[in-house]
Amino acid sequence: MFEKSLPALGFLKYLFLGERVSVVVPCFNECATVGHVVAIAKSSPLVDEVIVVDDGSSDDSSAVAKDAGARVVRHSRNKGKGAAILSGARAARNSVLVFVDADFVNLGSEAIESLALPVLEREAELCKASFDRSGGRVTELTAKPLLEFLFPEVSLQQPLSGQFAVRKKLLKQLDVSNDWGIDIGILLDSIKRGERVIEVNIGRVEHKHRSLSEVAATSREVTKTILEKAGFLAKKHKLVLFDFDRTLVAGSSIEALAEGLGFTSRLEAARK
Repeated sequence: MFEKSLPALGFLKYLFLGERVSVVVPCFNECATVGHVVAIAKSSPLVDEVIVVDDGSSDDSSAVAKDAGARVVRHSRNKGKGAAILSGARAARNSVLVFVDADFVNLGSEAIESLALPVLEREAELCKASFDRSGGRVTELTAKPLLEFLFPEVSLQQPLSGQFAVRKKLLKQLDVSNDWGIDIGILLDSIKRGERVIEVNIGRVEHKHRSLSEVAATSREVTKTILEKAGFLAKKHKLVLFDFDRTLVAGSSIEALAEGLGFTSRLEAARK
């Protein structure tokens, strides 16, 4: 574990070097809390911009975020958390990005600084947050059992945490999804690349309780991402072809079928 607070001289060093932090807040129908999150993020001397990505909200999230001082990027429809993260990264002007959820009710600026410092000081390329509580239902019942068998080198307490700091350059190089699998996908891709990844404890957090249907959808997307990263699911080619040479016809069954149905060229392309 790694914990740091930000001394005044530390801030002056980064101010002198011209390296500041962009905070990105993915948001979907969180008008009750997003203003507070923006205000806390803006209170940190390390932060010189806060970007709220409104992922097609039907409430007043965009207006509340703007009134609190955020720059708002709005999706015309709900595209998923991953898409919101990528939109925020593209809009950010700084090289170090800190991502926090929009539904926190007790977020403190020290949490943002604790995440940002290891990346600013180049002690890690990715810094994930852990909390003073056990992991959520998806973490404990889905992610950790799968990771124990497929990625035993991953020993983080909160591998699915959506609060993290990362260098923008690294994020742009990762193969990230548009859904709720993005947080674990960023972690696994970073580890597979040999990037330095650490976890810092940001204390006790409180955020909105999610319904069982929301938890089920997240669990499904997290499972899919872990299996893809482990090589058990094909991401690019979703069709698996089984052939029976000289069983039904004299030659290759699939080649005969392709010729008869007119997809020989696509079969050849899929085999490459």
